Amino acid sequence: MRPRTLVLVGAALAAVSLGLPWRSVAGTDSGARFFIVAAIALALVGGLYPARPQVLRWAAYAGIAGIALYAGLALTGGTLALFAAALCFWLAGRLTPEESLRPGG
Repeated sequence: MRPRTLVLVGAALAAVSLGLPWRSVAGTDSGARFFIVAAIALALVGGLYPARPQVLRWAAYAGIAGIALYAGLALTGGTLALFAAALCFWLAGRLTPEESLRPGG
């Protein structure tokens, strides 16, 4: 799968996680919503034009930080969707060539 496709799939999964339950409330009412929005923003900025692998990795870390808020609780649809999104962002960062970081590259 291409890195850009992974970024778009990950952004969609992260957006879906906002509507899924995290505990007794949906993701829009949870404390993780800041990290979800940050992960989406970082992924879209770092993954589309031009692709920047380090920003994609930060998007994955933001998603994991959002999940860490609920680490002691049972896995729910929201946490699983955000984990899948973070995995997509991390994989996109791994698949993006490092030479795109060089000036003029």
